[in-house]
Amino acid sequence: MEVLRQPELLRDYLDRFQIREMFDTQDLHFRLFQYSKGERLLSPVRKMEHLLFLVEGTVYIYGLRQDAGYSPLVVHTPLTVYGDVEFATRQPGGFFVEAQSSVRCVALPFRQYEEMLRADVRFLNTLLRFLGEKLAFASSIETSGASVEEQVLFYLENFCADGCIHSVNETFMRLHCSRRQLQRALSRLCSTGQIERVGKGCYRLIACKR
Repeated sequence: MEVLRQPELLRDYLDRFQIREMFDTQDLHFRLFQYSKGERLLSPVRKMEHLLFLVEGTVYIYGLRQDAGYSPLVVHTPLTVYGDVEFATRQPGGFFVEAQSSVRCVALPFRQYEEMLRADVRFLNTLLRFLGEKLAFASSIETSGASVEEQVLFYLENFCADGCIHSVNETFMRLHCSRRQLQRALSRLCSTGQIERVGKGCYRLIACKR
């Protein structure tokens, strides 16, 4: 992890994502962190010292199984907050968060401001909103259908603004299935005319075709 000492760039991210407006507490000291691809932002075995606001890049969250394999959970892009569970429970989270590309995060040392933040109503509502979005997405995917094909259609209709899947790698992690399962489902949906392939790793819902 690299600390970027670029005040103008930090101010740009704070303004662009309206991060200061998420707090009632004034005069908070934010920093800007940069992570390389493959670097972990969070780990169950590492104490979390900062709230991290993902402002650039892509990360994925996964857990480790007993057989030492990993279970991908979800992919996140800006704007997402990490450290919310750790802040609320004062315990390490149960998952790994890893940079899938070069990643930048606005960071706030929550231990330094913990007492003020626990009394900051706007901040607490912000954490509830982000946590609720994560839970809603995971819950909707799990209950959307019994088959991978049904989950793909549900995902295209409800979570893809343009009705398109742009990355197979990202999508199989979002849907909690294997790459092979997703590719088979996409092939079957193409053969039935419900979606169409529009490029390498890109598929479009026919109903959304323009």
